[in-house]
Amino acid sequence: MLTYIRDRKLGLRLGLLIMLFDQLTKSWALGTLGEGGQTVIDGFLKYSLAMNRGVSFSFLADVPHDWLPYGLAVFAVIVSVFFIHIMAQGSALYQAGLGLIVGGAIGNMFDRINYGGVIDFISVYYQNWHFPTFNVADIAINIGVAFVLLDTIKHILKKESDA
Repeated sequence: MLTYIRDRKLGLRLGLLIMLFDQLTKSWALGTLGEGGQTVIDGFLKYSLAMNRGVSFSFLADVPHDWLPYGLAVFAVIVSVFFIHIMAQGSALYQAGLGLIVGGAIGNMFDRINYGGVIDFISVYYQNWHFPTFNVADIAINIGVAFVLLDTIKHILKKESDA
């Protein structure tokens, strides 16, 4: 068991750190942000509380579905367990990427179970254009996917140069 944990130490630590930071920032958002939100950079960045009851970028948010939060939470747990199992098979970049993905997925899973949706509060906009509101877990998941893709590309290029 100790070997199992040691081989995944980087990813597990990063995942735990992201999960905790995500929950702390969401707790701050719930306790601090009111109706109008809080402007950070005028004309570009605002903290504005939103509840995403759908999936990525509020997809399916308007469809009535009492089961969705729990179904997504179960899916996130299954994927997280799978990622933790394969975490030791890659480089530090790969492990970090999976740790970011797992930490973010678990952070959002907690929201779905506790609130029936994901707490989002970071709003990026310019004039009439608004990017969908997101949170720290979403940032971690996207960076994690980029790390895994970079590691995969690096391995493909290495195999091609060795051939």
